[in-house]
Amino acid sequence: MMELDNDFETAVVVPQENCSNIKFYEVCRVLDEIESNSTELSATDKLDKIFNNNLAASLVDHSTYPLVRLLIPYHDNSRGNFGIKEAKLIDIYINALSIPKEDSDYAKLINWKHPDNVNREDVGKLIYGVSGQRSSINKPSNKTLGDINMLLDRIVDANMASTEKDNKDSVFRDKIINVFPPTEQKWLIRIIFAKGDDKGLKIGLKKDSILNRLHPLAKEMHDSKCDLKGTLDGITPIGIAAASRKEDEGAITIEPLVAFSPMLSKKANTSV
Repeated sequence: MMELDNDFETAVVVPQENCSNIKFYEVCRVLDEIESNSTELSATDKLDKIFNNNLAASLVDHSTYPLVRLLIPYHDNSRGNFGIKEAKLIDIYINALSIPKEDSDYAKLINWKHPDNVNREDVGKLIYGVSGQRSSINKPSNKTLGDINMLLDRIVDANMASTEKDNKDSVFRDKIINVFPPTEQKWLIRIIFAKGDDKGLKIGLKKDSILNRLHPLAKEMHDSKCDLKGTLDGITPIGIAAASRKEDEGAITIEPLVAFSPMLSKKANTSV
């Protein structure tokens, strides 16, 4: 069995400030580059662009959780439900951008919601295309990853606690549409509506590839506990620099009241 050292089994407070202080627009710029060249880049190439040497140097002894939870949001079970559907978001944008019914963009947005539209593009790309010419925000937001995570938490809180019909609408209008340029809005929307590895940020990177890049044991640790924050706090960023790790360093444990994913065996051949 692959093993972990004692550091993985000790609950420690791991600083996140260096990662939280990364500018969101810088992450979006890299994601845009990956998306534009997705078919030409291997998974390794994409990971090299995200977890580059400068990032590795800045995150020594700091958790990568503020970034990774945005890259694979579907696997971050510490954040609640956003409670918004794509169709509702489209209505919010139509109203916020004052798009008239006779406009071709209005038809594009309304048609996206039609149940017979089986070839629809992801809603982040759709909104990006429509808001690009209409947004009054044309420069980077200067928001950090810490700011983004706080904003996403605020949307969750609005979903869980709001008794006012327009509260969630105002959060999107005042905190996203009127603050972020279209390209950053696109990635925010993709984070919000990520539904899994194959329907996430649309950059062709899955959870296992990202975790394996961060540490040789990160995937197995996450599979055993289903705790993204605990996994990322329990490893060091040494994996970002493609450092290797031996496989004989202390056992992964199953803890009471901590969820884990069982490893399923292959179906037995029962034929005689």
